[in-house]
Amino acid sequence: NNQDFWDPEFDRGPSSLNAHTTFAKSFDLGGGRRVQARFEAFNVLNKKNYNNPQQAINNVNFGRITGASGSRAFQFGVRFTF
Repeated sequence: NNQDFWDPEFDRGPSSLNAHTTFAKSFDLGGGRRVQARFEAFNVLNKKNYNNPQQAINNVNFGRITGASGSRAFQFGVRFTF
């Protein structure tokens, strides 16, 4: 009878890798004022990171991976400090 056995490896999901980067440049406007331009990229490598498998034993998708995280995204911003 193997009903009480629980494999600790079962809790593990697929590995994930996230690489984000930011480029920023500040410009002094004088009088204590400054403006900063920012460019940010999220998930630069565009790697698909899968979610963990479904662990509810009464779910029809038990043991299946049914989703993944978002794709590459970019963001641009300007910051004014005074």
